[in-house]
Formats: sequence, structure tokens, C-alpha cells
Amino acid sequence: QKTLIKPYIYIFLILEKLKHRFFKTFVKNIKEKRPGS
Repeated sequence: QKTLIKPYIYIFLILEKLKHRFFKTFVKNIKEKRPGS
């Protein structure tokens, strides 16, 4: 079972990094599109 847990941790970490990266670009796009900022 310990060997099964490791891949899930790696997948979770990768998803977290992708989520943060996507969120940063998403917020940046909103700020750039917002007029008068």
C-alpha cells in the first residue's frame, strides 16, 4: 500500500502546481482586461 500512495502524492503536487500557475495567469488576465486599472 505504501508504494501505491507515492504516485498519488506526486500527482497531487503536480496538480497543485498547475492550479497555482493557472490561477496566477487567470488573475493577471482579469487585471489586464479590466478597464481603468
